[in-house]
Amino acid sequence: ERITAGGMSFRTSISKYISFLGFGIYAILLVLYTVENPSSDKTDGLRIGSSFILGVVTPVFVSFCAPFTTTSNANMLVAQAAQDNGVAKALSIALSAGSFMSFLSTGAGILVLSVMYVVMAIGREAEDMDDQVVYAMKGLVGFALGSSLTSLVSRLSTGIFSQTAKLGETIVANQTKRTINPATLSSKAGLSLAQVAGASTDYFETFILAIVAAASLSGGDIVLFAFPFWIAGSGIIASLIGYFLIRVKDGAEKNDILFELYKGKTIAGILVITASFILASFIFDNFGMGWKLSVCVIAGQLFGMAMSFSTEFFTSQMSVGSVVKKSATGAGTFVLQGLAVGMLSTIISAVILVFTALMCLALSGFYGVAIAAVAMVSTTGINLAVDILVPITSNAVALDFMGSGEGAEALHKLDEAAVSIAAGGKGFSVGASAFVCLSVLGAFVTEAKVSSLDLFNATVIAGILVGVTLPFVYSGLVLLSVQKSAVSIVNEATRVLEDIDLSEADTCFDILSQKAIQETILPSFYAIMIPIIVAVFIGPQSVGAMLIGTIATSFLLTIMMSNAGTVLSNAKNYIAIHLAPDSPSQDIASIGNTVGAPLKGACGSSLMPFAKTMSMVSLTIAPFVHTWGEWSNWYYGIIPVAMLLIVTIAVYILFWSGAEELSAVQRTNTPPKNRGMQA
Repeated sequence: ERITAGGMSFRTSISKYISFLGFGIYAILLVLYTVENPSSDKTDGLRIGSSFILGVVTPVFVSFCAPFTTTSNANMLVAQAAQDNGVAKALSIALSAGSFMSFLSTGAGILVLSVMYVVMAIGREAEDMDDQVVYAMKGLVGFALGSSLTSLVSRLSTGIFSQTAKLGETIVANQTKRTINPATLSSKAGLSLAQVAGASTDYFETFILAIVAAASLSGGDIVLFAFPFWIAGSGIIASLIGYFLIRVKDGAEKNDILFELYKGKTIAGILVITASFILASFIFDNFGMGWKLSVCVIAGQLFGMAMSFSTEFFTSQMSVGSVVKKSATGAGTFVLQGLAVGMLSTIISAVILVFTALMCLALSGFYGVAIAAVAMVSTTGINLAVDILVPITSNAVALDFMGSGEGAEALHKLDEAAVSIAAGGKGFSVGASAFVCLSVLGAFVTEAKVSSLDLFNATVIAGILVGVTLPFVYSGLVLLSVQKSAVSIVNEATRVLEDIDLSEADTCFDILSQKAIQETILPSFYAIMIPIIVAVFIGPQSVGAMLIGTIATSFLLTIMMSNAGTVLSNAKNYIAIHLAPDSPSQDIASIGNTVGAPLKGACGSSLMPFAKTMSMVSLTIAPFVHTWGEWSNWYYGIIPVAMLLIVTIAVYILFWSGAEELSAVQRTNTPPKNRGMQA
């Protein structure tokens, strides 16, 4: 109950921040689209502003449903079912809880998006059908921008919350030798926040952006406009069928559970491909066009599977084993091996992304890329449900820590299967986000009328360099935020232990909520302002080049950090189970996990939302910048630059300059000694 209450308190706090930020952007959109309305309709500002507000509200509502999925009832029911009925019943309950969240996300997304299109089309009946579709579609861009902003703030804040709590818990445990300490409750809450609330808003955003990008690239053609909606709808039905086909027998082993989960996901993908061929044959007069788009659907599904398998391979036992061996020579080689595995894992991901993108571009241009993205996210219903198994089973195991016998064994089997398949889910999510970013990039260059990018043009080179730099700046800010905030948690947890008043442990929730919101301000503000600065200060060509650099670097950095962090964490778990508790490798593995957890949980989880938000901001301002030349309005660019500097300085003075240091008691504590180099 305290974990649930702490999580709800954090969601309330972050929702207030999102509301404040959303109101400011709403006011800007209202004025901008009213004064410079693309369709010569004075209601454009009100339409796109209202669409933006709904785009903010919908994922917030979805994230507020997370406590009913993974905390309290669901966790206890799974633990109880494993004890009373075995693994089959436990999996059924866990998957049902996860599916509630996943189908709520996809169902609410496509329902609200469809209703908003109808609302955006009201009052435009006298216009040509193609123009009506185009102008209504511009309104839906506001909805996508709202969901993108919410996803970034949610992913980033929950990542900082969870990893700060985990880092604080680890530090306190190492210094006090108490594995259960005041930061433990916050760490458990952070797991649910990051892997349920954060993941659901991320999947929701990707789902919406893929559909909006494809519809934006339709050029007003009602058939091309409707096709991504039909594919997304068929994916929801396919996911539902795949979900009902997942069944295991009592006494099932880990591999049996994995087989059933993969079976459900694979069947859903096959059904989407089949539906795409049927839909294409009915709604396209040109059979060649329908065939090409169906091939793009196949390419999207295969790309998602390839990304999953690539991630699973580089986080598998073979990769983990190579890291475990390095614990014999110290923490340095242990961490370096994990980072090297993460870096090498980018090779396969980059190759399959390039191959799939080139195929779709050759078949149907950027619209084909967007359809491949829609095909990937269409099965979000079952993919998110399976991913949410991890916090459910992990918390169920924690609740059943005193359990034994067949019930405890069933829970551990279920948890191991969930963790194994979740690694592939991360790869799938990153791949889908990359394709969505490429789709939004295509929509931007089309809307901004950027026909080509001249690499001999200095502004294009500058845009690429800026875009490549931003993901590193963002990652650095996030890692510093986790490190800085962890100090506050360590001090607070130590104070509570010294006072021997564990009833005050809830104060850790309050501190974490405050720190997570403070540390979210600067990265989210950069994601919004930098595309505007580049567009106004230089021009649309430089924005397109910047997006290319940001998308490519974010994709590769995310793959590297996620896989490196995962393999370091898995190596730590392996050592904890298979080596003696007093082995020197235990301390080394703990150091490696302390490095790897923020990489995958804070940076790796929120970097692609950062790139998607930048892409959506660029698409939103595209109707206003397509007539601008290079440097033609540079003097207006001084205004957003000044705003960026003012906010940066204010955040530094308020939250960074007086950063809390470790208390005197903590500084006098000596870290655990290295008891030797032998394994």
